[in-house]
Amino acid sequence: SSEPLLIRDWLDEARRALRDDGFEDILNLQADTGFDWQELLEVGDMMSLFSTRKCRIVTLPNGKPGHQGGKAIQGLCENPGEGNLYIFVTPQLDRQTRNTSWCKAIQASGQLVELKPVYDNQQADWLMQRARAKGLSIDMQSAQFLAECTEGNLLAADQELEKLSIRFADQSEIDFETIAASVSESSRYSHFLLVDACLAGKTRRALKILDSLEAEGYATAQLRWALQNSLEQLDR
Repeated sequence: SSEPLLIRDWLDEARRALRDDGFEDILNLQADTGFDWQELLEVGDMMSLFSTRKCRIVTLPNGKPGHQGGKAIQGLCENPGEGNLYIFVTPQLDRQTRNTSWCKAIQASGQLVELKPVYDNQQADWLMQRARAKGLSIDMQSAQFLAECTEGNLLAADQELEKLSIRFADQSEIDFETIAASVSESSRYSHFLLVDACLAGKTRRALKILDSLEAEGYATAQLRWALQNSLEQLDR
């Protein structure tokens, strides 16, 4: 999956299950450029010597471990060591990656878990379920409003729900007007966000921010200064 929230939730559940199963040593590793795969193989041997329950969670940011990493993953799949468990976290895998030797090795010796994305037409239902898990009850109108405000970013949507659950801890049900007012207070746009959106070529987002700034009575001179300053820096 490429959705940070879904990955975070799955890993949290995995860690809880592993601890319940007796895994005391669970370590997170980031396989960035320069990552020492050989050290991971050597640590794997040491893990078997000193404990029967150890786990290494290795995140591959771009989903491609490279030649050395691929060989190391194959080696770990063939001989993980007594009591060792490895979890490799990647973005969504394309067909070419699924056909690599290291990916096939994982499927042959372990399990490939694919986290399904939450599509645009599912976000409102997802938000309502997520709210219930936090002890909140919101209606469909509120869920659709939150989905639109957070622009499909599940992590941002979850954070809004978390803030609502803290702010209205004594209320199990929150109406649309209360949610709209609360979100409006906590999501003020600034001219910096407008500049970022313009430079990134995100036209719809830029216009949405501009509309919000206009509604708040933001000074036009500040916007002109921010845009002009950025253009001058680019020109230099």
